[in-house]
Amino acid sequence: VRLPLPEELRREEEVIEPDGINDNWVRIGEEVTEVLEHKPGELYVRRIVRHKYAVKQALQEQEEPAVRVAALPPLPLPRSNAGPSLLAELLINKYEYHLPFHRQIKMLKQTGV
Repeated sequence: VRLPLPEELRREEEVIEPDGINDNWVRIGEEVTEVLEHKPGELYVRRIVRHKYAVKQALQEQEEPAVRVAALPPLPLPRSNAGPSLLAELLINKYEYHLPFHRQIKMLKQTGV
């Protein structure tokens, strides 16, 4: 099970709307995916917010609503919360600077991740 990302990390929010939404649709919720990213000298969380929409008429008639959600952008590791920039940093540290993974994990723990 993935642990939640620390709350003290800065968050950048990215909102993705599904295609084909007009006045006949109503927003019923959202799905949020958090991905850990890296910029030189900083770790931050990229929040991908995808709004969920349903047809108004189906909601009024108590039918099973047709629900539409935007597709999640492709991620390098689908069931991981490591973003591409963090994975690139880990690989560069491993193969360019010869830092073993256990040292990189220790460095990440010192930053609170």
